[in-house]
Amino acid sequence: KHRAQRQLHETNLRLDLAKITLEERALALSRSHALLHAAFEATTAGLAVVEGGAVKAANRGLFELWRTPEDLTEAGDPRLPAWIRAHFGQRERVDPLGSARAPSELGLRDGRVVERAVWPLAGEGVAPGHLISFRDVTRQRRAAAALRESEERHRALFENAPVGLAIAELGGAVLLANTRLLEIVGLARSELATLRSALVGDEGAE
Repeated sequence: KHRAQRQLHETNLRLDLAKITLEERALALSRSHALLHAAFEATTAGLAVVEGGAVKAANRGLFELWRTPEDLTEAGDPRLPAWIRAHFGQRERVDPLGSARAPSELGLRDGRVVERAVWPLAGEGVAPGHLISFRDVTRQRRAAAALRESEERHRALFENAPVGLAIAELGGAVLLANTRLLEIVGLARSELATLRSALVGDEGAE
């Protein structure tokens, strides 16, 4: 009898320990889920989890990027994919919600440019799908384009100036010379390395 009671007591202890372990695991899982959800929502990029063409999860950044009406801001709404696709121009032949990794940038009908990245979802118990990140890079692309235009404009002014112009290092080595200067000193562009001596003379070059 005592032995049976002891075994029953030990069994109850093991069950209690197992219960505590399960509760601890459930708590850890809940905390992990909360952290992931917070990170998912906090990122400035628009994120979408896509399964079978449907948006199963989306963060606030996605709805803001696509200027989504309030009645569509529920992940799983069958109208949401069509709303997102409607923003893309005719020249974009890729499905923005598809699993293809390329292209990495897409143009929108309103003139904006979005950077797109795709990561497949895989793992035991995970439905086939992928995570898509969208980021508005319009300002960066416009700034880069403006910088290129400015550089090209200044290069054209430098090259077409009616006087000879050169850009040189402090030591005197000529890095760049316009056509007029080369005509004045009688050198070809391939002879740019000798331009310093042609400009300052052999004494100045020493």
